[in-house]
Amino acid sequence: NTIYKDRNFTTTGGQTVKMEHNEYGYRIDQEAEYQQLIQELAAGTVTEREPVYNKTGFQRNGTDDLCGTYIEVSISQQHLWLYKNGVLITETDVVTGKPTPEFETYKGAWTIAFKKSPYTLSSDIYGYKVPVNYWMPFVYGQGLHDLSTRKAFGGQIYKTNGSHGCINLPLDQAKIIYETIDAGYPILIY
Repeated sequence: NTIYKDRNFTTTGGQTVKMEHNEYGYRIDQEAEYQQLIQELAAGTVTEREPVYNKTGFQRNGTDDLCGTYIEVSISQQHLWLYKNGVLITETDVVTGKPTPEFETYKGAWTIAFKKSPYTLSSDIYGYKVPVNYWMPFVYGQGLHDLSTRKAFGGQIYKTNGSHGCINLPLDQAKIIYETIDAGYPILIY
């Protein structure tokens, strides 16, 4: 089981960070696995298989449930890296949520819920409707997306002109990410 447990993650820069909000990974369905084992023992056949899971990650190689395939976001560096099968596909400066209790970007290990292009972000609470080309949500209404009104990314912008928690991307980078990932893709934010 790798989901819902603290996770140590080695960043692109080589630092180990502890992910305390880990909603990405695998969890064995103990009852279903027990029933499957009973059936296999009764049949008396040799079986090699994956366990029965009730939660699954994007992929797994037996010892690791990232397999070099994930999105990494450093809030302090305001930077994103996209990996697929251990290869860096792209990296870019970003703007994350303003560091206030109301708008901060949630740290942790999540999954991309789905992706939609184009999409209109809206909020009755904050009174906005913003069309975006690429929308990739990961948790509690937060997601990755382009933002045409934002001309600069990275640095300290997020401290005074941050998002409402989303990770804003340059349009060209949003397109690359959107075309590379699928629903279930892991995203690790620290």
